[in-house]
Order: sequence, then structure tokens, then C-alpha cells
Amino acid sequence: MATPILRSHSAPRQRFRSDRLVYLDESGSEGNGWDIFRRAEFVPPVADGAIRAGAKVVWMQLGIVHEEAAEKARRAGMTVVMDACMLIEHRLRRSSLSK
Repeated sequence: MATPILRSHSAPRQRFRSDRLVYLDESGSEGNGWDIFRRAEFVPPVADGAIRAGAKVVWMQLGIVHEEAAEKARRAGMTVVMDACMLIEHRLRRSSLSK
């Protein structure tokens, strides 16, 4: 599953059909980045969807690395983060700013 990172900071919306998860680029979701929570072998179609949707960032969570999908996203002008937890990174940066 990929969660769109929404500019409005509202809660991410996940859209499901009864038979499958709707790819976010098909759902009309407008996020500027996609946070991917899928095993590495499932990353390429999600990254392709992020490219089609015009996302600026693809973020693969802890333990998720897919070099080919990352390179394709970079060639499309996207920032790519792999093997990192967004919440952990946010907390680290927030705590360093408050010192």
C-alpha cells in the first residue's frame, strides 16, 4: 500500500474497491509524495503510479529497497528515499530543531 503525502496535512485517505486496492494515481488523490509500505517486489508498479500522478517524492519504508524503481523515479525528477521510516526521521529532525 502507498499512502499519499497530502499538502493539506489532512489524514491520508485510502480508497478500496471490493476486488482490489485502487492505485492512487487512478483515485484522483493529489499528494506531493508517496510513502510506500509494500515489499520490495511490489514497489515498481507503485513507483510507476507515483510518476504518473506527478508526485515529487517516493519514500520506501524501513527494509524496503528497490534500486531499479528508485532510478526510474529519479529520472522522472523525483526525490527518492529508501529504507527509512518517515515518522522516525520526522521525530529526529523535530527534536534537533527544538534544542
